[in-house]
Amino acid sequence: MHCVIPAKGVSVGIPGKNLQHISGQSLLSITLQYSSKLPQISNIVISTDSVAVLEETCQVLGVDAPNFESINEGSLYKLQNRYWVHRREPGHASPEAKTIEFLPQILQQLKVSLNDYLLLLQPTSPFRELMEFEKLVSLADSAESVISAKVFESPHPDKRIRVDKNEFLILTETERADLSLPRQKLSKYYVIDGAFYLTKCRTVMNEHSLISEKTRIMVREGIKTINIDNEEDLEIARAVVETKRFSLNL
Repeated sequence: MHCVIPAKGVSVGIPGKNLQHISGQSLLSITLQYSSKLPQISNIVISTDSVAVLEETCQVLGVDAPNFESINEGSLYKLQNRYWVHRREPGHASPEAKTIEFLPQILQQLKVSLNDYLLLLQPTSPFRELMEFEKLVSLADSAESVISAKVFESPHPDKRIRVDKNEFLILTETERADLSLPRQKLSKYYVIDGAFYLTKCRTVMNEHSLISEKTRIMVREGIKTINIDNEEDLEIARAVVETKRFSLNL
């Protein structure tokens, strides 16, 4: 099994988001420490375009940081034991860039087997438990991919409305009836929470996707499902740790 931690330097929602701190630890550091507790992982790759991210990674690992400019764009550099840094090409570091675009490049350089699994851990989902990884792996026994998700309750998708160009409500009779249903009668929907993506390397390299036709969902609940996209999310995450509603100690 292999792991990639995507951590680019530029962020639209929060400047330098991956290096923002919660209780004295950066989001990147929290994720690096989580990955260090997973002995099943053969290679852990931090993919970045940022010197600051590289330096933070090396500080956490306790190694000297290499000259970032000496690492070829698109290439891997081994930092320590199973840890590598991947220097992103400029096209893979823009706000519009998708993580899936450079994952095949990393896997090719690691010379992985197509039957190996890739674990993606995003620093913006800092609240993970070790037992969740164990559950993730067990679910993979009967699937090609496993992703974490939470119940999408509020606002509920069935309560959506449409309006015309003058902002008058547009509803069919069926839609009008659905809006009157109590929450208990509504269908259950899920939304990906961003904490865990586990998929066969075959799916990533051949289909350029983290989701296969045979994908299972690992349902997560509560405050640990927070995914930090903006300043408000970050403040909530900080408050969660400060009030001891979640411990970062593994």
